[in-house]
Amino acid sequence: MGNKTGQRGASIKTMGKINYIFFDLDGTLVDSAPGIINGYQYALGKFGVTEPEPQSLANQVGGSLWETFMGRYGMNRTDADAGVAHYREYYRTKGMYESSVYPGMETLLQNLKRAGKKLAVVTAKAGPVAVDMLDHFFLTDYFDHIAGSAMDGSITDKAVLMRGAIEYFGAGRDETVMVGDRWQDVTAAKANGLACIGVLHGYGGREELIKFGACMIAENIDGLEKILLGK
Repeated sequence: MGNKTGQRGASIKTMGKINYIFFDLDGTLVDSAPGIINGYQYALGKFGVTEPEPQSLANQVGGSLWETFMGRYGMNRTDADAGVAHYREYYRTKGMYESSVYPGMETLLQNLKRAGKKLAVVTAKAGPVAVDMLDHFFLTDYFDHIAGSAMDGSITDKAVLMRGAIEYFGAGRDETVMVGDRWQDVTAAKANGLACIGVLHGYGGREELIKFGACMIAENIDGLEKILLGK
């Protein structure tokens, strides 16, 4: 199973019947930006840092916490570890509950399960945190597998997490698709030879998804259902 950066992803036109569907979490299943933004602000405050444009932190949704603290704020690994701990202190007690499931998403999951699809979550969010969030919104039972990053930041590469999900199911590339809202979802899918359907209700937007090579764009959740069920 290849995992080379730049590997060409599959396209919907060349796929067979879709049997395995991988969903991103933040910005795809759940609108989690308010809690994530507040979590970053809380953590930054512990360092005496004020973010002048807090809404711009929505652009960090979908990526690694360590990448944000080290890349955006120039922290070393030790400080980034502390930043992640502060962030999680807020997020697991407050931020998670400042999120909401996108309207129509649970109905989509119900319809996919009725159609016999195997569903997974593939997210850069820490695995235990992802499970807690899905449990909170009563979504866990829709998914056959949940792949999240390691709590210590040792495994955050979404392509690696996706490869693990493919291996878990023994899924063929021509019957598997990724659904996500950010460039990380598209590039991880391409690295594994999968098609990626971009959704517009999240945080990336049409231009970003097209630029990185999403094979199709779902304008809304009804449109996503039509693509996934071949309507």
